[in-house]
Amino acid sequence: MVRPGDRGERDLTTVITSPCVGVCQLRPGTSLCEGCLRTASEIGEWSAASDERRALILQAAIGRREAEHTSPSSDIPSKGGHS
Repeated sequence: MVRPGDRGERDLTTVITSPCVGVCQLRPGTSLCEGCLRTASEIGEWSAASDERRALILQAAIGRREAEHTSPSSDIPSKGGHS
């Protein structure tokens, strides 16, 4: 019996799917996709990337999303009145 991977087959139970959410637009001044937060380079290599590389790309995008949600933003008005 030949197991997946013995002759280059992918084990389809572990394939990592694209994090694309259909909002495919690069942010002005960056190489990051507005929807999935992958870089243009990461998006370009996705289809040929190994599952290991896809996992690294996905982790990087998740890290960017988490950093975006935890970093203070100057666009958020402060609560309260004038000081």
